[in-house]
Order: sequence, then structure tokens, then C-alpha cells
Amino acid sequence: MIKYVINFEQLCTIIPEWKWVELKIGLEKSIISSQDVKVYAIQVLSESIDKYDIVLELSIANEDEVWTILDKLCFSEEQEEEKILNKWIFAIIYYVYTYDRDRVFEIIEETYVEFNYFKQIENLIPYMPCEDGRTMEERLEKFIRDGKNVFKMSL
Repeated sequence: MIKYVINFEQLCTIIPEWKWVELKIGLEKSIISSQDVKVYAIQVLSESIDKYDIVLELSIANEDEVWTILDKLCFSEEQEEEKILNKWIFAIIYYVYTYDRDRVFEIIEETYVEFNYFKQIENLIPYMPCEDGRTMEERLEKFIRDGKNVFKMSL
């Protein structure tokens, strides 16, 4: 488990769009809490969304009901785990890069371990071989730029 605490509401200011299945994975990995999921549900209720009734139910659910209701919302969503893990890895690193820059490489190492040594961030780990000649900062900047493009964020 990543020991770093992420403020999900703050994370949503830099990465505003989340699928229910992505939230479920974040909950499974203890990156976010069931309360975070409920707060997100309340936020999206004001938008024109599918499954309004289920989202409304989630927004007022007891903590022990969140998983069951979240499963209903995830049922029809794409379940491609690698894409979801990529988004969470980027979200964690981008969040720390944005709000706690001094700890970014420490959190990258924790993230690398938590996500079972995910190859996507291997070149951001100081003890891993990297033969492209770029500094760690340059590799991090490229990772952030690439992530923003993948997740269609403003540059």
C-alpha cells in the first residue's frame, strides 16, 4: 500500500474525469476511500450522466454498500486493467509532482512496488538501468507530458 495520502478532491481538479471501474481499482488499492467515491458521485450528479439512479444511490450509501453499488456501475464499463493501472500510476505521480514535488521520486518508488514493478515507470527509478542519457528530471518531465497527452489534459 502506498503510504502517501492523496486528497482525491484535489486530484480531481487536475484529473477531473474518472470511470467507475477506475474508482473501484483505486478503492481496491486503498488509494482512495469509499467516502471519496461517494463525494465523486455527488459531484457528477449535477452532470447529465448515465445510470443517474444508481449514482444517486451511491452518493447516499452506507460505507458497507459502496462496493455493491460500485459493481453495478462498473458492469458495462471497459474493464481493461492495464489502462486503469496506467491512469492510477500517472495520477499518483502527477499529483505528487503537482502538490509535493520534493517527494516525487520517493513516491514513484513506492508506486513502482505497489503496482508490481510496472514497466511503465521503470526508467523513473534511480536504481534501474536507463541507457538513454537523460537525467531523472528529464525522464519525469517526459512522463508527465506523455501522460497529459494520453489522458487528454491541457498542457
